[in-house]
Amino acid sequence: MKNGNPVLTVWSCGGVTSDKNVAQMRLTGAGEFPLSATFTLANGEQVTEELGTVIVKDFNLPQIVLDLIGEDGEKTWTWADQSFFGLGGYEADPGPAWFAASVEIMDMFTLYMPTINHLTGESTGSMTLDIDGNFSVAPTGRTGTFTYDFDDIVPNWSVGKLKVTAPILYGTAIALVGEGAAPTYLPTEFFIVKCDANNLVLAAPAEEGQALYPWAACTFWCFKPKP
Repeated sequence: MKNGNPVLTVWSCGGVTSDKNVAQMRLTGAGEFPLSATFTLANGEQVTEELGTVIVKDFNLPQIVLDLIGEDGEKTWTWADQSFFGLGGYEADPGPAWFAASVEIMDMFTLYMPTINHLTGESTGSMTLDIDGNFSVAPTGRTGTFTYDFDDIVPNWSVGKLKVTAPILYGTAIALVGEGAAPTYLPTEFFIVKCDANNLVLAAPAEEGQALYPWAACTFWCFKPKP
């Protein structure tokens, strides 16, 4: 919905509301829903207009989306069994082929790097995504929203893109420093390298704003469904 006039607008449809003049509203069930908009005028007066009925029809989500968010509209991902966080090559590696950080190394990063100590405990945590585009991280309780685009691919390497409004599970990128690695930044956009019922692999440039070319350094996050 869009209101180009310079007045405050609150949209309402099917129990979903938005206070943005340009808004997208996600209705998760089929049916007919009245759409209304309440405008707050310059003098403080509020006017509500009934704008008609929105008809939402059933449709089937692609299997790859169901693999991401779960057949029932919610799915919790936790760390893969091995080589679950580390560094590898852009457009080349399916996971952290160069360097895989242990839980102990991840905990050392959060202990000694004040910029990421809000991620403490997430080296053994989990992340839940739902059909409404919300996610939450345990054990820290951080929440955010996400969007996906399975048309935005890197041929022969990634199957889509994931964008988030807050850090994902242990959501710091790392880069090689000497013979080890160090945290760099908190990515908000990820390549989805793999997504099926049993695996989710995300990757982001190891350093913010770095050029991307074959074998450029990327941080990888590798997950499996939480039982």
